[in-house]
Amino acid sequence: MPVVAILVILVGIGGVIGITNLVTNGEGQLAEEDTPAPTGTDNDQTPEPVVEDPEPAIPPGVVQISLSLTGDSWMRVTVDGQVDFEGTLSEGEERTWQADDEVSLTLGNAGPVLLSVNGQTAEPAGGLGAVTELTFSADDEGEATL
Repeated sequence: MPVVAILVILVGIGGVIGITNLVTNGEGQLAEEDTPAPTGTDNDQTPEPVVEDPEPAIPPGVVQISLSLTGDSWMRVTVDGQVDFEGTLSEGEERTWQADDEVSLTLGNAGPVLLSVNGQTAEPAGGLGAVTELTFSADDEGEATL
């Protein structure tokens, strides 16, 4: 019996030493990967959240027209009296025009054209298949008028 008891004690001591070496770096200190992360101190600085710049405001006396298409539409866009675009825009395309005086639109299929004036919520420019002519002018406060 005493031999068995001595073996059990030696195996127990060896197990404790083995586990201790796994947890520590062999020198009685916690291994680096097991070192707890430092807790907050008085010197900690919380980083400022990243805030994206908002869309720039439309300056006074300017009109901005943005179009987003949910289907194909032929159109002519006239900016301050000059034809700036004439052609077909397809579903998914987006375009923006800005003018000092006015933007005129002729839409061959107004239904799929979502129209935003000076950053306002986009709305359909007209009915599906409808030919629509719209003119937007800027006033001194930067508001667009139809």
